Amino acid sequence: MIVDAHAHIIVPELTREAAPEEEWRPRVVWQGAQQVIEFGGRQIRSAVAEFVRIERILETQEAAGVDHVVLSPWVSLLRYEADVEDGRRIGRMQNEALARLAQTYPGRVSALGTVPLQAPETAARELEGLMRTPGLRGVEVAASVRGVYLGDDRFRPFWAAAEAKYRRSTTTTCGTRSVTRSRRRSQRRT
Repeated sequence: MIVDAHAHIIVPELTREAAPEEEWRPRVVWQGAQQVIEFGGRQIRSAVAEFVRIERILETQEAAGVDHVVLSPWVSLLRYEADVEDGRRIGRMQNEALARLAQTYPGRVSALGTVPLQAPETAARELEGLMRTPGLRGVEVAASVRGVYLGDDRFRPFWAAAEAKYRRSTTTTCGTRSVTRSRRRSQRRT
């Protein structure tokens, strides 16, 4: 079985079309064959593959010989810059949408969710609910939160919850460093 373990998606529920009054939401349009993501006052043209429509994503994956895809939130939508309540609200919207996709396409799609790491204790509590959600297998985290590297002591509550209760969960990072605390510890033991 061939698995694409890291396919980013902007779930339709988070696009500007879903709530035009919320300016933080991205707008995704196609200009001819070029996908354009309007976000934060910029136009991003680097996402060359479909980023929103799951049917098209799966068609592309199938054509490439991929049997299973693990969807993860677009890193810009992890929303670590938001206040904690907005971060939690937006994270839950993403997680619910990602879980629905995994449940709609069982055997073809799994997903990673997000938690509000700007508040590590809150993130630890959110992780508990996330890991009970069918279709969600873990979380995606950025390499840093508000400029603080994930190895900083302030993230201990989150890492402790992830390690103690969810050893089989997946945590991926996006950014310059992609090593989780537990992976670093296991490498030191060998």
